Amino acid sequence: MIGRPEIERALTGAWRLFLNKPDAMTFFDTGVDGFWRSFQAIVLVAPCYAVAALADRTTYADDIGAGQFSDAGFWTTKAVSLCVDWVALPILLALLSGFIGIRRAYPAYITVRNWATVLMTLPFAAIALVQVLGVGDELLFIPSLAALAFALRFGYLIARHTLNASADVAVALVALDWLVSFAVVMVISRASGYTLMI
Repeated sequence: MIGRPEIERALTGAWRLFLNKPDAMTFFDTGVDGFWRSFQAIVLVAPCYAVAALADRTTYADDIGAGQFSDAGFWTTKAVSLCVDWVALPILLALLSGFIGIRRAYPAYITVRNWATVLMTLPFAAIALVQVLGVGDELLFIPSLAALAFALRFGYLIARHTLNASADVAVALVALDWLVSFAVVMVISRASGYTLMI
C-alpha cells in the first residue's frame, strides 16, 4: 500500500511537471514497484470522480424522471467505468509500446500519468460541486474550458517529459487517452442503459 510520503512526493512531482520544472521526474519512483503502486492512486481519484458523478446523476435523474431512475444501476455503471478506464490506456499502450517505440519509457509514462490524474481531476470536481450546489451551466462554461485546457496541457507535458516525445507524438497520445476514455464510458454506459458523461 502506498504511504503518505510517496503520495506527497508524487503529487509534488506532478505539479512541478505541470510547471515544466526540469527536476520534476526525480520525485517519482518509476521502477517496477513504483509503476504498480501508482495504480493505487485511483483511491485519490475516486472521490473527485464521485463528485463529478453526483452532478451527472442529478442531470440524468431530472431528464428521465425519478420513477425510471435506479441509483444502484447508476453508481455501479460509474464505478465500473472508472475502474475500466483506469487500466484501459495502460493495457493498450503495453500492447503497442514495442510498435510505437516507447517500451523502455512506458513504465515512467504510466506512473506519472496515474499520479498526475489526481491533480487533473480536481478542477472538474470543483466545477461539478458548484453545479450540484445549483449554479447554472452557462456560468460554468468558461471554468469548464479552463479545466479542459489544464488537463490537456498536463497530458501533453507528461508525454514530453517521460517519453521525450516530439510535439506531434505528445498531442497524439493526449488524443488517444481521451478517445479511449470516451470509448470506455460510452460502451459501458450503453451496455448498462445509462448514457453518462466522462
